[in-house]
Amino acid sequence: MGPHSNLSATRLYRIGKTKKMSSTEPKPGRRSKNGCLTCRARHVKCDEQHPVCLKCLKQKSGCEWPPHPEPQTRESEEDIPQAASRPLRPLAPTSIAINQTHSQLFQVQTPTWMPGVDLAMDNLPTIPELSLPPGFTFLNHMPWFPDPYRAPTLDMHISSDTLLAPLPLGISPSQAEREALAWYRSNATFGFGSAKNPNWSTHAVVWETARESKAVLHLLLAATQNEMAWRAGSRGALFARAEENYRLGYQQLDAEIRGGEIDPLNAMSCFWFLYLHQKRRHAAGNRMLMSDLSKMMEGYLKAFNLHQLLTSTDAQNPAWPEAKKALLARLIVWLFWIDAQAATQGEGGRIARLLTSSAPRQALVDLYKLSRSTLESFWAERYPDDEVVDDMKNSSALDMIHDTWVLVQEVNNAADKELPLEAKASDEILGKIQALQSEPGPLRVLRLTASNAAFRDRVMLNADWAGVNFYALRIYHFRCSLSEENLPFSSPQTVLIADVVDSLLLLIQKSLATGREDQPDRMQWPLFWAAIETTDPFKRNWALGELRDEGLLQALRCVLLLQEGETRVGMAKIREIFQASCLDVPVAGFGGMWGVRG
Repeated sequence: MGPHSNLSATRLYRIGKTKKMSSTEPKPGRRSKNGCLTCRARHVKCDEQHPVCLKCLKQKSGCEWPPHPEPQTRESEEDIPQAASRPLRPLAPTSIAINQTHSQLFQVQTPTWMPGVDLAMDNLPTIPELSLPPGFTFLNHMPWFPDPYRAPTLDMHISSDTLLAPLPLGISPSQAEREALAWYRSNATFGFGSAKNPNWSTHAVVWETARESKAVLHLLLAATQNEMAWRAGSRGALFARAEENYRLGYQQLDAEIRGGEIDPLNAMSCFWFLYLHQKRRHAAGNRMLMSDLSKMMEGYLKAFNLHQLLTSTDAQNPAWPEAKKALLARLIVWLFWIDAQAATQGEGGRIARLLTSSAPRQALVDLYKLSRSTLESFWAERYPDDEVVDDMKNSSALDMIHDTWVLVQEVNNAADKELPLEAKASDEILGKIQALQSEPGPLRVLRLTASNAAFRDRVMLNADWAGVNFYALRIYHFRCSLSEENLPFSSPQTVLIADVVDSLLLLIQKSLATGREDQPDRMQWPLFWAAIETTDPFKRNWALGELRDEGLLQALRCVLLLQEGETRVGMAKIREIFQASCLDVPVAGFGGMWGVRG
């Protein structure tokens, strides 16, 4: 695995430059909250003169004003079909025509936000005709959702005056859509990512590069509205709007992929938003959805060999701008992390296995190196110095997170062959875990996690994220390696992991005490492994109370029920439990299956 490459000389040089730019906005210039849309889009102060402001008059440009705020009326929950009350069935095949020409589908203008860089379809490499695995179709693997919903009343390929960035072919969005897009740009971490300043985050880059895509916009709205509904604890109007966008976005994505004419950046952005949308449904117990999504993305990566094309050094490497390559690499790496975690829970794992198989393994190393330059490559000289410094401070934690997920997938791959792990394979992985822990970067990260400071800034929160995943990896590897005779909690093996369990629970408690709404999401997977291994009933009950992911909670309750006899459940059975929770087999069914009370 080895240490990651050093920061570029260019990055270090920039730190010493004098640059009067704040990290709070992508461009300098004061803006008025009540100014015209034209001035706000240009990031200049508006004198708010109606009907035409002075600056627009001088520039001879159209002076557009935002609509008056709509009345804040609450839509009745009864007005929208409740998702939970609908039967599940597959979506009918799409009726979207896919015989439009390349030029009709992609009328993409060169963005003004990135002079000299063209991310349009003209820069695509020559890619062989789409060749998916036999019998594979995207719609057959589309995650299910309740049907029917009210048909949308408008084509929702929208532009957003809220975001000050009119879109081609756009129409005025509804109030709910404006709110969702504004929330996406100002708040959305979706419980994932490194809590980066939203103005300079990866999600901001995705918006800038992919907003011309109809499929991306629908799925972005679906993920955002679904997240807002989940945080509000509602499955009413907002939730249903998310499903409408989900349906439309997926149909558009399927049509474009079948036509072989979708920009890979738009495709990977769509897959990312599909994941973010499914994450909340997954947390509610819809666990098979992740397996379907993993299979779909594996089919796309294989068909275009995208993971190897991006990092190849020969003539096959597409002549894309570095910013585009870096963003594609980051989306693939993030999806790898998610898929590796899903594989520990008996679902997904298709992308993670693909990227850690013998041939593409080096591609994954190179993809991660490429992904580290995503923000600087895209924002270039506009990227503020304080954001560069911030990235440098957080790099050790993010590197450790990536290395941890690579090792998690190594355990997954070994467990797929044999459980408990074959002794040689287990020892090799343990050696890599110990080597990672002794590297300078992880040593600094784990030292930060030991701090009891009440205030935990972004650096410490990311260190916490790295630490909890690393400790959870230790427990996961330990449980996968235990032989039958060492399953009792009274066995000498217990002492080998007891300190790790206590460190993990203490770190989770400190991190959750910050009250940040994205921290609980980061802690769900580690909480499961801590709860099944701790022998302290008070700590176990606390962990149960902090677990929000319904699928993990169902599996945990079942495991704890089976461990009441002071003997651990073997990993083979835990995998069966996860598989059963995917299929909604009641926990009581496991009790009867294995001879314990249900």
